[in-house]
Amino acid sequence: MSKEFGHIVPPHSVRFFDYDVACVDAAPGDWLLVDHGTGVSKGIEIGQSIIAATTQKDLRDFTWPDHSAFVTEDNGQILVSEMGPRGHELRPLSAYKAKRYAVVHFDVSDEARALALKFDRAMWDAEYGYLQYLALLINGTLAISIDLSCGNSVICSTHVTTVSAPMGFFPGRLAQSVMPAHLAKYTNARWPGK
Repeated sequence: MSKEFGHIVPPHSVRFFDYDVACVDAAPGDWLLVDHGTGVSKGIEIGQSIIAATTQKDLRDFTWPDHSAFVTEDNGQILVSEMGPRGHELRPLSAYKAKRYAVVHFDVSDEARALALKFDRAMWDAEYGYLQYLALLINGTLAISIDLSCGNSVICSTHVTTVSAPMGFFPGRLAQSVMPAHLAKYTNARWPGK
């Protein structure tokens, strides 16, 4: 049976943005915990809910985000750095205007934030880790530990976890075992009213 070891979360704040409300002041190094509201994202939320109902009951209040992303900057422009079906993608923060999401801001040094941005940039060629979902579902429901990632393929929450290490974030599990629900749990990002 896989066990979680201690997690470390730097001091942080969480703000919530509902549909059609855009965050215009997210800072490089912030996280976005996102509910896309699509069919695919609903599948991810259902998978997390199954895991929360079986082996990780402490996730019950945190399965609302189906995606996570990292805020970065390039040439002075604030961008969202994220893993999508086509691999790593960059898009303006304004692209999240029609989605429900939380912005997690970490109170860390400029040096730690700058190093996290370097980690992020190093992952810009990553491919999407489709097989990781199967491993997460097996690990989460059977409480065993397998890894089905290959090469440089990762999912959104692995990306966010990995690039956040320089800011002092350690999730208490291997990065490839982290789901968006874990990121919400560690930052206490419960969707208001849910």
